[in-house]
Amino acid sequence: MYYSSFGILAIIIHFIINYDVLREPKNAAGFIGTKSYKRFLYSQLIYYCADVLWGILYEQRWVIPTYIDTVLYFLSMVLSLLLWTKFVVSYLHRSNKFSVIFIRSAKAILLMEVSMLIINLFVPIVFGFDEQGNYLPGAARYITLSVQILLFTTVAVYAFIVAGKVTKNKQHYRMVGCSGVMMTVCIVLQTIFPLLPYYAIGCMLTTCMIHSFIMQDIKAEYNKQIGAAQAKAYIDPLTELRNKAAYIENVNILNHMLRDGSVTEFAVIVFDLNNLKNINDELGHEVGDRYIIEASRLICNQFKHSPVFRIGGDEFVAILEEPDYTNRDSLVRDFKEQAFKNKDSGQVVIACGMAVYDAEKDINYVMVFERGDKAMYKNKKELKSGQRITAG
Repeated sequence: MYYSSFGILAIIIHFIINYDVLREPKNAAGFIGTKSYKRFLYSQLIYYCADVLWGILYEQRWVIPTYIDTVLYFLSMVLSLLLWTKFVVSYLHRSNKFSVIFIRSAKAILLMEVSMLIINLFVPIVFGFDEQGNYLPGAARYITLSVQILLFTTVAVYAFIVAGKVTKNKQHYRMVGCSGVMMTVCIVLQTIFPLLPYYAIGCMLTTCMIHSFIMQDIKAEYNKQIGAAQAKAYIDPLTELRNKAAYIENVNILNHMLRDGSVTEFAVIVFDLNNLKNINDELGHEVGDRYIIEASRLICNQFKHSPVFRIGGDEFVAILEEPDYTNRDSLVRDFKEQAFKNKDSGQVVIACGMAVYDAEKDINYVMVFERGDKAMYKNKKELKSGQRITAG
């Protein structure tokens, strides 16, 4: 049980550190290399189980079950090597002749091992047992371990060389290089001490090292996807302005800032498009959509430094920030003048009304908005009657 105890510990640690990846593959859906990483993890688990079982069976000197498990041990060993190589290629996003060579070399090692284990059924070239049930390593075992040492060393050297040349993902290459060195050292020790679990130690340490980088990348990619989804959820698809959901969140934040006194001045401008319903009814919604897009462009060009929201079909709101807030009167006056000119020339006509926060009478954002809304309807009537004004 002494030999198997380390394998049992490795299995426990394997499940603890990789629980998120093994249980929740959706969390890593966007990360290139996750599938190959999971396959590598499962192959490692098979290897640990074979290693644990080997220690139990060998201690009992059950030769035939131990022989079968030893075959599984060697197969799972070279299989994990192949899947580790595929993971490394996928993880580093490398698609060149070296990547092809690495994967083909790992496949050749797997094929070689299968062939030697078949021969071993007749001639004990990989391993055998004496009459007392003692394990006897064969010459081919050393060949198997030697070619693995060669492959791990080559990958490690390659990773360190590339790490010195690239500007992005340096840590990824260094991690691969360090894991290759770690496995090389442990396989050398396994070669010297065949009855000690150095290979399993190397697998466990390598997996722990890889895990810290993989989970960091998965979380970064997941957060990126969430951020992109949230950003998309806050964008109006027609105008590409912030939508009503973004507006509501912004208002909630502003109300909170008003309560704690962190904001003392702001202004709200409410916009409404004239004649949109008639345009939709007479010319069609495609023309109406172009009318809305042009309106959003006009608003954004005038209030360049402030967030603009589309909160309804023909309704927009701008919450003024500096320097728009300081220049609010002239900006609104010019915008209204342009609306009269557009009406005369048959272009987009937008009514607007502004309200400025008054700390003495405004309890929350809604009170400011309502004044701005009333001012907008006043301007809307003025546009219809043709009466020009200069006040906000």
